[in-house]
Amino acid sequence: MLLRAVLPDKGTEVEVVQVPGSGHHIPEEQPEIVVEHLTRLFA
Repeated sequence: MLLRAVLPDKGTEVEVVQVPGSGHHIPEEQPEIVVEHLTRLFA
């Protein structure tokens, strides 16, 4: 996966998450997963 190879060099706390069952519009298709990860990020 390209993002997994590139993003860690762009920040100190980078997590790449694969969201099954979604395409280009992850917040609209899987909002629960997005909220879960953003809540952990900003907690």
